[in-house]
Amino acid sequence: MRSERLAPDTKRSDTRRVIINFAPSIYGILQELAEQSGTTLSEVLRDAIGFKKWWEDVHQEGGRVLVERGGNFREVSRI
Repeated sequence: MRSERLAPDTKRSDTRRVIINFAPSIYGILQELAEQSGTTLSEVLRDAIGFKKWWEDVHQEGGRVLVERGGNFREVSRI
C-alpha cells in the first residue's frame, strides 16, 4: 500500500487560499477531527485530500481497499 502524503507548501508565496462554506454539522466534524488529531482544520483538509488522491490512484491502478474487523474482510467500494 502506498502511503503518500501531499507535500506541504514550503514557500508562503506558493500557497493558495481557498474559501469554503460548510454546513454547521460538517464544520463541527472538521473541528472534532482537528481536536482528536491535535492539529488544525487546514491539516485535516490536506489529509483528506491526500487520502482521496491515494484512493483514486489505488482504484485507477486496479487495486482494492479492504477493511478487516474481527477476522472478516470487506471491500470498501467508495468513500
